[in-house]
Amino acid sequence: MQERGIFSFVIFLLFIEAAVLLSRADAGISQDMNETIVSLVEAEQLNFRRAEIEHGLDYVVSNTIVSEAAIRPESEWIEQRTAQNMRRYLNAVEGEGNGIKFYITEGNSGQGNEITDIGLRETFKVIVAEAEGGFLVSFFATGGLMKNKSIHGRISGESKAQEFLVPQGYAITELGVGPSSLQRQ
Repeated sequence: MQERGIFSFVIFLLFIEAAVLLSRADAGISQDMNETIVSLVEAEQLNFRRAEIEHGLDYVVSNTIVSEAAIRPESEWIEQRTAQNMRRYLNAVEGEGNGIKFYITEGNSGQGNEITDIGLRETFKVIVAEAEGGFLVSFFATGGLMKNKSIHGRISGESKAQEFLVPQGYAITELGVGPSSLQRQ
């Protein structure tokens, strides 16, 4: 009878040891899970911020090309005004101090140059097609003459980062009503 009691007591101790080990493992898994969730939330916040910047830049470009083409439908003028407004927008976003830095890259070096009106103008072209009473204006990110320049940004968080890019081929086309060369003659 005593042997059965000792055997039962040993099994009871093994169950207690297993329960303690499982609870310790569960605490480690819980901590890993919390760290993963925090990391995913940070990544999603950075992704959301990148999407906000993309939509804001879309708005700036779209609004600028339409409003400027309605006043003065000349590609050169619209490119100048678009570059100015893009620079202002990107500088304002950078100035918020949220770990965001924009630059213009050339080639695959990954090294960037400061955002300037001239630098921006080298990355895109604007084409205006006029007709009586209206116009069609298109913005194209061309990558410049050598097709190797682009607008980049880095959005940094505490432990993660998100890249922003205006890729070659990015385009916005708008149709507008306004003065045309036919009306000015």
